[in-house]
Amino acid sequence: MDRNKDIKKNLPETYKVIKHMCKMVKGDIKNIDFNNTEWYLTYSWTIETQEKFTKWLINYLYTHIKARKEIMNIPLKDKKYIRKCVSYWLLNFGFPNLKQIERGLNI
Repeated sequence: MDRNKDIKKNLPETYKVIKHMCKMVKGDIKNIDFNNTEWYLTYSWTIETQEKFTKWLINYLYTHIKARKEIMNIPLKDKKYIRKCVSYWLLNFGFPNLKQIERGLNI
């Protein structure tokens, strides 16, 4: 089964977010094997890039109801709640940042 195509078809907003994550680190979503449970370790990013992505995702979720409905358990259009959801996203699916790698965390 091609999980990459499956995710693109069944979770289009999630796919867009992961694709944007890849773009921010000059990576390609096609290089991610979603059959691997640790797919998020394919790339890494700097803290600055992670912060830019965080701002982007907060804004994206705030302005796109389809994304909120797909990604958030409770799709409230509330910045404080969205920030919390983005924090959970980063904990679960964010690329490790370079400081985490240096310290041996998240690997």
